[in-house]
Order: sequence, then C-alpha cells, then structure tokens
Amino acid sequence: MKGAIDMIDWLHARLMKKQGKQASDFHLRQCLFGEHLLPKRPKDIVCLTESEKAAIIASIVFPTFVWVSCGGKQGLTPERCKALAGRDVIVYADADATEEWKEKIKKLDYCRNISLSDWAKDEATNSKRDIADLILEQRKHIEKSTTVGDVCHWMDELGMSKGRVTFNI
Repeated sequence: MKGAIDMIDWLHARLMKKQGKQASDFHLRQCLFGEHLLPKRPKDIVCLTESEKAAIIASIVFPTFVWVSCGGKQGLTPERCKALAGRDVIVYADADATEEWKEKIKKLDYCRNISLSDWAKDEATNSKRDIADLILEQRKHIEKSTTVGDVCHWMDELGMSKGRVTFNI
C-alpha cells in the first residue's frame, strides 16, 4: 500500500531515533556526488550533471574532465556546490531544466568560470533526457570494450589499492 512506509530511509534519521532525538535535530549537509575527486584533480575542468548516472557514464566516455552530480534538479544550490569555488565548470542540465539551471548558475559566482552546455538545444520541448542518454544513444554505434587500463585508471582515481580487484583474462 502506497504511503504505508517511507521508500527513502536516511541513516542519520535512524541514528537520531535510536538516540531518542528528532531527525530534524540533525544538520544534514549533502555534498556533490564525486566531490572527493576534486582535490585529486585541481586543475581539471569540472562537469556538473543532475544525476549520478549521468556523471558516471560521462566520466567513462570523457575521462579528461572531473564529472560530479548534484543529485537531482533541486540539488543545484550554492551551498551544495561550494566545493566548485575557483574551478572552471561546465553544467549539463537535463533537457527539461536548462532554463531553470541557467538562472541557478548565476548564484555560483564563486566558480572561476561557469557555463551551461547547450547539448540539449535540439531536444524536443517536453524531453526529460540527460547527457547520459545522448552519450548512450551515440555510443551504440561505436563498440569499444573497457580495457584493464581503464579499470586501473578508475581504481587509481578512487584511491583503491591494486590488490582489491582481480582480473580473469
């Protein structure tokens, strides 16, 4: 039955409840998905997407950029994006959010340079697609397998030790 239980559960809410406190007593500060990569690549251009899915897919295809996500259309806020201060940023809004995000990025004036990609200019008016959808559509025509080198590069970016992954070739 819809509404009988919450479909989203927060660890901090459970901890607060266990301590006899209200979840509202906890000050939740969410960060960008992929924010941990920023200090490791301080000179690289940052690309900001709405969804984590888009950031992951785009980072595989365009690894020269640091791909991060704000976790939803409403997640593009000055507070959450503070880690982008002093950085060059390209914002990839979902097709249905380009006008809204064009206004929102004006408040991110702590970035060195920030611009909104026009990737969605040819999208249908009611399109809800994101940059990942476009990448996947175009990649269907190009078959490139993931290499051991690709995996090693991703492991290095994530700070994973080489012994954590086994390759069976």
